[in-house]
Amino acid sequence: MRTETKVFGFWTLFFAVVAAIYAWFTYGHELAGTAALVVTALISGSLTCYLWWTGRKIDQRPEDDPHGEIDDVQGDYGYFAPHSIWPPLVALSASIAAFGVALGWWLVLLDLPIAAFAIIGWSFEHFRS
Repeated sequence: MRTETKVFGFWTLFFAVVAAIYAWFTYGHELAGTAALVVTALISGSLTCYLWWTGRKIDQRPEDDPHGEIDDVQGDYGYFAPHSIWPPLVALSASIAAFGVALGWWLVLLDLPIAAFAIIGWSFEHFRS
């Protein structure tokens, strides 16, 4: 958890500094951007605190050892399908839906069967009898 804490700590500091610079250069007149950057820094800071707090309570993982080897991690990482048509089809249907929101809701309605087919196919691709 030490690595993740450092990464999110960096982003917390980065967004806080950028928020201060942004507020300085806009003379405090543009509040939406400043508020968005401050909220982003706060969210990143809350993740940093959570990871730091959790990292203190658990033992050091093999991923946190700078001299660790790949073989130090035990067990399987999971099963990943080597060739699957479903993720690109889900992405295609999501992009059609996004265009539908921009161009017209009729396109979203035409996309619903494609999205349902792609999501069901991806969910059940390994459940063949």
